[in-house]
Amino acid sequence: MPEVYSYNGRIAIIDLSKQRVRTLELKENVLRMFIGGTGLGAYLFLDLIRNKYPEPFSEENPLIFMTGPLTGTIAPASGRHAVISRSPLTNIFGEATSGGFFGVELKKTGYDGVVFLGSSERPVYVFIEKGEISFHDARDLWGLGTYETMQSIRKDLGKNVKVACIGPAGENLVRYSAIMNDDGRAAARTGLGAVMGSKKLKAVAVLGEKEISVCSEEFFEYSRELSRTLAESISAMTLKELGTAGYFEVGYEFGDIPGKYFMSLDFDPETLSGTRLNELFHVTPKACFACPIGCGREIKLDSLVVHGPEYETLAALGSLNLIMNMDIVVRANHMCNDLGLDTISTGVTIAFLNYLVEKEIISRKDANISWGSGEGLLRIIRMIAHREGIGNLLAEGVKRMAEKLGVDREEAAHVKGLEIPMHDPRAFFSMALVYMTSNRGACHLRGDSYIVDMGVLEDENFNLRLGEPTNLVDRVPVVIGIQNLREIFNSLLICIFTHFDSEKISKLLRLATGWDITPRELYVTGERIFNLKRSINNLFGITRKDDYLPKITTKPYTSGPIQGQTPENQLEEALRKYYQMRGWDWETGKPTRKKLHEVGLGDVADILWR
Repeated sequence: MPEVYSYNGRIAIIDLSKQRVRTLELKENVLRMFIGGTGLGAYLFLDLIRNKYPEPFSEENPLIFMTGPLTGTIAPASGRHAVISRSPLTNIFGEATSGGFFGVELKKTGYDGVVFLGSSERPVYVFIEKGEISFHDARDLWGLGTYETMQSIRKDLGKNVKVACIGPAGENLVRYSAIMNDDGRAAARTGLGAVMGSKKLKAVAVLGEKEISVCSEEFFEYSRELSRTLAESISAMTLKELGTAGYFEVGYEFGDIPGKYFMSLDFDPETLSGTRLNELFHVTPKACFACPIGCGREIKLDSLVVHGPEYETLAALGSLNLIMNMDIVVRANHMCNDLGLDTISTGVTIAFLNYLVEKEIISRKDANISWGSGEGLLRIIRMIAHREGIGNLLAEGVKRMAEKLGVDREEAAHVKGLEIPMHDPRAFFSMALVYMTSNRGACHLRGDSYIVDMGVLEDENFNLRLGEPTNLVDRVPVVIGIQNLREIFNSLLICIFTHFDSEKISKLLRLATGWDITPRELYVTGERIFNLKRSINNLFGITRKDDYLPKITTKPYTSGPIQGQTPENQLEEALRKYYQMRGWDWETGKPTRKKLHEVGLGDVADILWR
């Protein structure tokens, strides 16, 4: 195709069964409609599975690594990539994004993304070097942790090679396995590491040299201006000083940090705070490519230098299990990273085990764990990754655990199979609706409306404005707006911590590509991508009944900063308003034909409503 600025214009399609490679050329109109990242990934995914709808561990299930149009440029915080597939955890559309440097190096190889089809007979890793693709025996790497895997591949191929890989959890098809890159960064949610494991794909290594061209010289000055402004902001300075763990004390005051499997706020937040982490460990800020913030933590643990825990990890492995011991949580986080596990799903699943033991549904003798047991936490994490003993049950995730044990769905902390993250819908009611309707299941990153409720982000073009956080029905436009905006972020692949509004984003994209794109077009694009993913989920069997939040996360707390507060009596009215504003059919849960045509998805309407 003719050159489109900021894109390579092609995707590599790799058949692991036959070890063959072909190239897919991308059309400019498709790029403009879906941008890149998870948006373009969803478009490619539907095209590849059409009339097949393969199971997650099927050879025909595509595994897609994607970059975006800003990847590899100096746009601030643009060092991200996305992974897309059918999730083995949720059985619906699965996606995860990660920071670091891997995505940038992939873009520099001359591809905007790579699709893996089929499966290898034996463990392999794939090396993409300056546009050339080769297959390498990975039998000696099978069974190794992610850190040793990355080190071994870099030793063989060169220190500048970037690697995304799985650990034992992915090899053993744990349903919430992560894909790790850059020594501690993770594409973790929805278990796409298990898809890699099913394909016997241990790792993807990339090394490139291609420069990414942009349309206007003004792009460089504008990017530098945004980086300077961002670096000087209070939020960025706080993130650099304390990491995301800095939210621990602040979030607790809002009642936003769950404890004891979403049942209690009776814990001391200071024991797991960013300040406490800095006091106990030698901490160095670690930034992704082109990022002026540096929210990552690099810490010294015994003789190792490891990636420090993020906020979600501190809450999931810490307060949710009543483990208020920073040293234990740091070790648990490193263990999850090395074994290749999503720390959110791991923490929620182990907390569910503790809950079941307390309820005497599982015997304490069989579980050998209790609330606050650091030793038990570390042991269970390893058992999950290797599917040993009770770890084999936990490796299936909360939804399947509940189904197998006959536990009421009201007690199982998940939405559509994805374990609920560490932002409490009783603190910010809008998050209840976000969790219910998110396309990958309960997700705080595909609609972080709580930051709008806190006054961190405003954007009139996307209806993001302050309001009463406990009036859920009035916050429906905000939920839709932030969901649409995050589709743009995850298609451009820039970090949400930039808190850029649609004016800044449209200018960045306009200067990069030369497209005369406006905030209004961005809104429609975000809406288009959101509805595309919803339609894919409808094809996988999702209906209105799946837009549901379990009572374990809505039952009012009996003490603490939000005692007695719950969104429960507003959920159905808010969902009805959401459906009406989205243009979805209340009976089926599908976007209507009219809505799909409005957003440019007429071909999808023909598939969904045939």
